[in-house]
Amino acid sequence: MVPSHIGWRISLNCVFLVMRSNNFGGHIGLSHVDSPFPNLHVFDISFNTFRGNLPLQYILHWKVMMTVENNSDLNYLSFKSNSSGFYYQDTISMVYKGLYMEMSGILTTLITIDLSNNNFKGKIPDALGNLKALKVLNLSGNSLTGQIPFSLGNLSELESLDLSRNKFSGEIPRQLTNLTFLSVLNLSYNNLIGSIPQGSQFDTFSNASYEGNAGLCGLPLSKKCGILDRALPPTSTFQQNDDDSTHLLDWKFVVAGYCSGLIVGLIIGQELFWRGNRYFVCGLRIRGSKQRKGLKRKHHNREK
Repeated sequence: MVPSHIGWRISLNCVFLVMRSNNFGGHIGLSHVDSPFPNLHVFDISFNTFRGNLPLQYILHWKVMMTVENNSDLNYLSFKSNSSGFYYQDTISMVYKGLYMEMSGILTTLITIDLSNNNFKGKIPDALGNLKALKVLNLSGNSLTGQIPFSLGNLSELESLDLSRNKFSGEIPRQLTNLTFLSVLNLSYNNLIGSIPQGSQFDTFSNASYEGNAGLCGLPLSKKCGILDRALPPTSTFQQNDDDSTHLLDWKFVVAGYCSGLIVGLIIGQELFWRGNRYFVCGLRIRGSKQRKGLKRKHHNREK
């Protein structure tokens, strides 16, 4: 557990809060300060065992993270001991765009949140989309669930987004294509489905950004949307019986038609046959009568 007194005395002026790679754990509770960390630029509590939901009660008060500064004047924050003696650090270690680095100074415009590799659960609060000055957001290696909120598309300054190794579901919001400064994206090993949004920075990301999501399709993946990549399931016995009965019914119609045609053909043939025979019999009768008349005439002539 993090002692409750740590950081609260300097919460109003704290610019960097880095507690990565310790054995801190438990829930992040509410402080007694009305507006905790309003000047915070870097919040890094990665590689600990914090649990529970994401600390929304703090996110709502990070005022510096909500305001986009003018980049014309590049100012650096150096890490030197202050007069109160509460904070001293010669360098700061952090992960920036997936690279671990140590810095002795940092741009005031670099706004970073790193909550990776803890035991946070639940959904990403929509209020996270209010931190419009955010440059780096890393929530990887937790047990976060639900859909990726559309509000992340409001993070217009975001350059690096890592949501890998969680339990996110649903489709990738198309609002993320609004992040025109996004150069690093990692959504791997979740339960995401549907087509990958196209356009803007999304045309530059590789397969590694999406691996481990069996339900995703579209470029840059080789799996095309709308095409099954597995064999169709075997036909059930019920379907096979239906098919067999259908074929049997078809054959019955064929046989019935054949037999009907055969019977009609036999009747017509028989009728034609008997008509021909009647004419033949009549011809024979006429001939016979003529022959008998000829014989009678011959006999009559002899008697004369």
